[in-house]
Amino acid sequence: MGLPIFPQFRYANWAATKSEQWSTLQHRSISGGQLSVPLWPNNPLWQWEWQYEVVLDDPKKLSFKTAPNNNTLYTDLQILEAFYFMQRGAANQFLHTPPDSVQVDTLLSAPDASNNVEIRHVIGAVPDPVAGLTLITEAVQELNNVNPTVVKINGTPTAAYTLKQPGTVPPYEGLVINFNSTPNSNVITWSGSYFYRCTFSEDTQHYDQFALLLWACKSVKYKQVRVTVG
Repeated sequence: MGLPIFPQFRYANWAATKSEQWSTLQHRSISGGQLSVPLWPNNPLWQWEWQYEVVLDDPKKLSFKTAPNNNTLYTDLQILEAFYFMQRGAANQFLHTPPDSVQVDTLLSAPDASNNVEIRHVIGAVPDPVAGLTLITEAVQELNNVNPTVVKINGTPTAAYTLKQPGTVPPYEGLVINFNSTPNSNVITWSGSYFYRCTFSEDTQHYDQFALLLWACKSVKYKQVRVTVG
């Protein structure tokens, strides 16, 4: 059985923050120079904090008129409380679906000498005065298999590969495509969607009732957990 997925709720009145965390050792010399050693050279860890201004607790289902949750037996408050309970606070891991999780024909790097290519998703692009826009990507460690993963070589889909877990050399931190033979083109793309593996950041979750059947969660925090590499 796979990891549970953080639920989505019916009422969309919420705010969110996202943090990008790196880990760097820094040493400053007597002369004022600085030596920086990145402990995570390739990918950061992400953290999210959601503020749910309204969490419905509607036993008569008066507000459950539309899909996908119109037939549920439980309210938003019950679902959130139950999910946190199931995770035992910060004890267990779950999957988070980022808003930009769908990737369509995302360009991957050329295969290495062992025909390995790391699966990566697009973060964005950085302007370069000479090269134009430089694409910035991040390793994918969890695939959402509900949306099929399609790998293409020069635009043609292929199934002639094996999917390997993170840790395949060189210093790959994401899932790796290992082709059965050397591809006849360096233009390799993938389509699909991905998850982040997470845990809740705290062992305590607060719920505030501000009106009949209406609750608020001022802070729901969770953080990415790196899939073991090595």
